[in-house]
Amino acid sequence: MKLRTVLEQKIKEAEQGMNIGLPMGFSVTKFNDKHRPELWENTKLSRFICGIQKARYDLWGGLPGTGKTALVDDLYIHNPLKFLHLFPEFPIKYKVEYFNLELPLPDKMMKFAARQIFETTGQLYSATVLGGKRSALPSHIADMIRSTYEYFDKLEEYVRIDCTGLNPKFFYKRIMRIAEENGKLFYLNTKTLEIRQYTHEALVKERGLLKQQGTDDPWIFNNYIKNDPYTIFMFLIDHIGLTKYSSYRNKKEALDALSGYAVDGRNNFGFAFCFVSQFNRGNEDVSRIKNSPDPMLADFKETGTTQEDANFVGATYNPFRHKQEVHNGYERAIFGTFYRSVSILKNRDGADNIDVPFGFRGDIGEMKELPLIQEMTGSAIQNKELLDKIVKYYTRKEDDVFLKNR
Repeated sequence: MKLRTVLEQKIKEAEQGMNIGLPMGFSVTKFNDKHRPELWENTKLSRFICGIQKARYDLWGGLPGTGKTALVDDLYIHNPLKFLHLFPEFPIKYKVEYFNLELPLPDKMMKFAARQIFETTGQLYSATVLGGKRSALPSHIADMIRSTYEYFDKLEEYVRIDCTGLNPKFFYKRIMRIAEENGKLFYLNTKTLEIRQYTHEALVKERGLLKQQGTDDPWIFNNYIKNDPYTIFMFLIDHIGLTKYSSYRNKKEALDALSGYAVDGRNNFGFAFCFVSQFNRGNEDVSRIKNSPDPMLADFKETGTTQEDANFVGATYNPFRHKQEVHNGYERAIFGTFYRSVSILKNRDGADNIDVPFGFRGDIGEMKELPLIQEMTGSAIQNKELLDKIVKYYTRKEDDVFLKNR
């Protein structure tokens, strides 16, 4: 295929709006009358990441407790689905294969329910309380959870959650299955230059026969034609360190294979990928904390391949865990319980080496972008009012489940 043909195809896609991404962010710089955050389009993070895009591989990391899962759920699940609900005429469609390896499915869904209850009613209950882990659940709270069923029915239209475990070969098969269900795969015979459409199963059989005959396999991937070019297919894994690797020599080898399949899925089929990874404990070393505790690419656990393969690499960081008194102007005495820094460590589509301030509510699994520090400090009355609202929002205690009327 001529290079001008490739470029012309990309231009036509851009003209038709096929490459528009889905918004990832909602800021809390605007509140409604119940002091709950509203949609705010011009977030700082969105100026550096072009939303959720086809053919992109994102990697997020951080130490335990820094809010990385909450951030990923916000950016890739809650916010884009909320956007699609608000703007049903938007041309882009979204399908997610979510490999939830960290939490049992009931616990994960209870966290989602806690968030949904808070956003729709303003009543704040942690997933721990809603799960009946502290006391038997009152019937009116149980009914409140049941009221979220419609939300989960809608969620299932976009997201398939898999908690059965994951290994690289199973991941590869899932990618190929989604590709076949939603398009046509073509392969090139390097000996005859014939191009032929194959399903993955048919190609495996063909290659098996060739192997039995002692003949070299001439078939290589050539092209993929999607049934619907306006659909983004996202594969999300939280987190990759829990990938099973029994058929590999070690975990690094398994994660390298996993990343390789993501690269192939991105490049060949235009699929999107988001991996969540733990950090190693190197940035908690005393000398590191003294000199440069902020996240680096080298902090990712197990392998460096994922950082090399990804289009975008980001990290969550809690500087106050390391006893820093001030981080990028945010003081520990004021923001210490909820402030998180989200760092852009690598970005093929824009600037990197950038920190974005976020607020974290672990009880409902929420990460929202905070106003810039200069918007909340100084002598202006509106600045003081905004700071007061932010602090109240993030330090609010959960409601008493035994009180019916509020």
